[in-house]
Formats: sequence, C-alpha cells, structure tokens
Amino acid sequence: MGSTPSFRTVSRLAAILLMLACLPACTAMAVTGAVVGAATAVAVEVVEVPFEVASGVHDAVTDDEDEDDEDKDS
Repeated sequence: MGSTPSFRTVSRLAAILLMLACLPACTAMAVTGAVVGAATAVAVEVVEVPFEVASGVHDAVTDDEDEDDEDKDS
C-alpha cells in the first residue's frame, strides 16, 4: 500500500490552501478601498470647488471695497 503523507506535508498544504482562499478577499478589499477612496476624493473636490470660487468672488468684491474705504479715509 501507499505511504500516508506526513503531518508536516498536510499542514503545509492546508496553510497554502488557506492563504489562497483568503487572497481573493484581500484583493477585493484593496480594490474596493481604492475605488471608494478615489470616489471620495472626487466628491470632496466637486464640493470644494464651488466654495473656492465663491470665496474668490467674495475676496475680489471685499478687497475692492476695502481699498475704496482706505482711499476715502486718507
């Protein structure tokens, strides 16, 4: 009859199979994390741009008024 595999061989095979079973989950988590991170970054940029534009408009309007006020005080 054939010889039975040693405990060491069986445990190595089990470890390899366990790692291979977990690899797709790790890959899926990494890809999902990257996609969510990219989507979040884009969403934040989309939200920030109108505020930056509004802030720039406000600064432009406010700066002109402040310079006019300084000229009148002099």
